[in-house]
Amino acid sequence: MSVSFGSSEKQFSGPLYDGNSVRQEFVAEFDKLISVDIYFATYKRVNKGFCHVAIYDNFNNKLCSVKFDIERLEDNSYRNVVLDIGLTVGTKYQLRLWTENCRCGLAPTLTFGKATKDGYLFWGSSVKPKRALTCIFNYDSPATVYNTIDMDISATCIAGLVSIVIPHFNCSDLLQQTLASIANQTY
Repeated sequence: MSVSFGSSEKQFSGPLYDGNSVRQEFVAEFDKLISVDIYFATYKRVNKGFCHVAIYDNFNNKLCSVKFDIERLEDNSYRNVVLDIGLTVGTKYQLRLWTENCRCGLAPTLTFGKATKDGYLFWGSSVKPKRALTCIFNYDSPATVYNTIDMDISATCIAGLVSIVIPHFNCSDLLQQTLASIANQTY
């Protein structure tokens, strides 16, 4: 199950230099966070150094951390960072990014003009209340989303009449409503 931040609004980016950081607050929607995809705008330059990605709890404890070489980042693309960490559903956490030995600045991409329901974004020490880090949280949740529907979809279906295909990308928050709407249809 993927949960997106900042992927549908006007985008902008800014440099992340050593000694500075980006912190995105988020609420865990499922109990196992496999990875996070973070969008970087590199402007076709060679970025030497490393990026750290970490998850912190409410008490400022580092729960996990990954460090990767940023020299080979593709221009204007997502970078998948494997975290593989257990979380408590409904609890607020922070995703933090910072650099090491980075001279020219790494540029994570943000969404402008949209407040997130899950918490604030901090760029360095300043809060950005109407901005969100452009990233996708990839949870391990095989069928959790379907269990929240208040009806038995199979009871309303007639075998063999209709097949429904639901292509979706970056819209997991609408999937529950879509399934409920389909279950309420008549042939």
